[in-house]
Amino acid sequence: MGLSCFKSWKHDSVGNKGNRDVLASPGSYFFLSNSAGQGDEWLKSLNKGVWIPFTGVFGQRLEETVLYERRYGMRLVPLIVEQCVTFIRDHGLHEDGLFRLPGQASLVEELKDAFDSGERPSFDGNTDVHTVASLLKLYLRQLPEPLVPFSRYQEFLFCGSETAERAHAGNSQVTRHLF
Repeated sequence: MGLSCFKSWKHDSVGNKGNRDVLASPGSYFFLSNSAGQGDEWLKSLNKGVWIPFTGVFGQRLEETVLYERRYGMRLVPLIVEQCVTFIRDHGLHEDGLFRLPGQASLVEELKDAFDSGERPSFDGNTDVHTVASLLKLYLRQLPEPLVPFSRYQEFLFCGSETAERAHAGNSQVTRHLF
């Protein structure tokens, strides 16, 4: 089943005009909703339900997302993080209130749904940097465990202490050379 199965739908009235035959082609599904808004919600839910186990990124463990995305090329971080950081670096380093001011909530939700349904939206020059920053914050906030996972926490602390010891030793040598 491909994404095109649930990419769009046609709102049509059935009933009150006598009996109507509704035909569906092989591989398609027919759903009857009470309103166009309800149909839109169903389409959104179907897209999430079909694709989250395979490509949904929000709420997934960081390690699982990275392992999944390695099928499509070697990356060290999830594509969403790479895209957001690149865009922010290119367009927002001098922006006032970056990561403090909120982005456009409806667009953040739209981009979140796109990433979760397997799409790879791109940000153009007209995209608000606060919206991209809000999307990145939302992704990080919805990780089920901290950015440094519990299983790697001790290693992380050890690396930090090693770096601090080396820095202290290096600083001592510089001080000796200066005085």
